[in-house]
Amino acid sequence: MLIKKVGWILWNFYIGNLMLGSSLLLYDGLPTTSKYTFWDILDKYKVTYAFIATCNVDSLEKEGILPAPDCKLEHLKMISIGTSPVKLQNIDFILQKVKTDVFVGCLYAATECMGIFSGFDLNSPVYSSEIQYPALGVDIRIIDDEGNSVVGKSGELVFATPNPSFPVCVWNDEDGSIMQNTYLSKFPNVWAQSDKAWIDPKTKGIVVIGRSDNTIKQRGERFVSEEIYWAVHDIEEIADSICVAQNNDSGEGRAILFVKLKNGHVLDKDMISKIEANILTKFSNLFIPKVILQVKDIPYNLNGKRMESVVRKIVNTNVIPKVNNIRNPECLPQFWNIPQLQDF
Repeated sequence: MLIKKVGWILWNFYIGNLMLGSSLLLYDGLPTTSKYTFWDILDKYKVTYAFIATCNVDSLEKEGILPAPDCKLEHLKMISIGTSPVKLQNIDFILQKVKTDVFVGCLYAATECMGIFSGFDLNSPVYSSEIQYPALGVDIRIIDDEGNSVVGKSGELVFATPNPSFPVCVWNDEDGSIMQNTYLSKFPNVWAQSDKAWIDPKTKGIVVIGRSDNTIKQRGERFVSEEIYWAVHDIEEIADSICVAQNNDSGEGRAILFVKLKNGHVLDKDMISKIEANILTKFSNLFIPKVILQVKDIPYNLNGKRMESVVRKIVNTNVIPKVNNIRNPECLPQFWNIPQLQDF
């Protein structure tokens, strides 16, 4: 369930299935607001496999879009979730509210290689929000700040061995500097995808936490935006959120959390206390954002991903940058010139 452009990996991901003799189901519309819901469509056309973007799983859960009583989904055998880190709640929603006997796995892929870094094994256990295995020939490792390969602690996800699927150049990068600076400069001789992750020492599964360039430093603690999203996900009044770092010239940083609330709710002292309490139960008081503000909408790009980098630029420069790949540009001014964020 995703709007796909031909320049994105997920278009190629589906088109490649035609070589296997599979039939693709294409839907013209938004199957969350039309007469037939997403689950009804899967049931009607006897779909056996479905990929759902993480943001769409969030929407299906938040909006309470569930299979109808007569929707059995008898043919649905497998669901994969991806495009952004998969939360425990995403897996629970599928298995508890949609179908109990369906294989649910996490996909990890990138447009850079026009391929998928992860694989599935239907004969092995699946652990919620964990990537089961790397794909064949993909040497995934987690590297700490000193460049050491680690297990059981978070670090930078890298590919330590060359792979034929990776690009040899970037368009219009005549001297190779763009590719070098973007992917090959963090650690010598390895490809860094700019994702933060860790490997479970017991299951050997890989958990992608979030973009390493979304790292927030506050009160001496380092965390990523996705950890805050996970902590507030179960708050019923919150429809969506985005969390970014604000830094000052002294090197101090703080987390700024913007929340989009469902109709009829406002961000008062009680709501702020509820948000802080939820984060405290998941982490510690060091993770609680210094500033929590209400907005009417959250910016997403055309691939369905939150645009933290754009909001971060506005918060730190008080200037709205020119953005092309955005679904809802009209929401950007609400992050600009906010009194609580001035003179930090």
